[in-house]
Amino acid sequence: MLPYDNYYYNRFGSHLKNRYGEKVHKISVDGGFDCPNRVAGATETGCAWCENSSFNPNPRSKERTVHEQTELGVKILRKRLGVHLYIAYFQAYSNTNASCDELYKLYKEALSVEGIIGIAIGTRPDCIDEEKLSMIEELAKDKLIQIEYGLQTSNDGTLQSMNRGHTTGQYIEAMNMSKGRGIELCTHMITGLPGETAEDSRNTLQTAIKAGTDGIKIHNLHIVKGSRLGREYLKNPFKIPTEEEHVNLVCDLLEETPPEIIIHRLWGASASKEKHIAPDWCLDHNRVRYAIEQEFERRKTYQGYRG
Repeated sequence: MLPYDNYYYNRFGSHLKNRYGEKVHKISVDGGFDCPNRVAGATETGCAWCENSSFNPNPRSKERTVHEQTELGVKILRKRLGVHLYIAYFQAYSNTNASCDELYKLYKEALSVEGIIGIAIGTRPDCIDEEKLSMIEELAKDKLIQIEYGLQTSNDGTLQSMNRGHTTGQYIEAMNMSKGRGIELCTHMITGLPGETAEDSRNTLQTAIKAGTDGIKIHNLHIVKGSRLGREYLKNPFKIPTEEEHVNLVCDLLEETPPEIIIHRLWGASASKEKHIAPDWCLDHNRVRYAIEQEFERRKTYQGYRG
């Protein structure tokens, strides 16, 4: 018998179902934010892997208000899947990159829609402060509130070479400010970044665990059109992890991950196939999921096995 609802790891979906008694689905909403790392007219702007439309599943969402987007998402998922509970996911760009008053207004718009049990806020560790956290803490008294911080790697050299625009120290500072407020904290990391090894990924994972993260999102590096890495790859393709390499690394990382850490994601791909360059294997979600399950079965291990 496996320890996580007869599964290999502590899945985000199972975590929510156990908490609310039924399935909960995320609805992506676009608050119209930008990223403080994107500077108009700069020679290089934004992270080297980023072309945000490739990560935004609703490219026309800005034509609607947050309330309208959330209502539409609820309507579609209710009809398609028959589910009744939802999280509004502020996903595109940095979703704390506005004044506290503006953020409060947009978060409340999403939370006011029937069936919305909470919000998830994707942002950067250098785009948060005490005032914003105090406001979010108030919302967390009545609703599920998640903040997803993009650390990506704890290697400061890689952060600099990828033009990430923040340091590992700033991530740790943001986590320290955020803990103890009733907010669920999730950390994003990217494996396979240029020049990095499996040891870099292990260090990133351990940095997030020691910082007090409640959840982890693992993304394999995937190359998209319009990004700096996309231009470099098309000009001179460089090594990116194979499916087998990624699956083995994911299993290694999860074996070291404490059982209470919630696993939000284990791989990623562009939301737009037209924007996607490589690798092709990550586009087949069922195949990657099955490969991870099969590798755990082969090893006879699970999340926390070596913790």
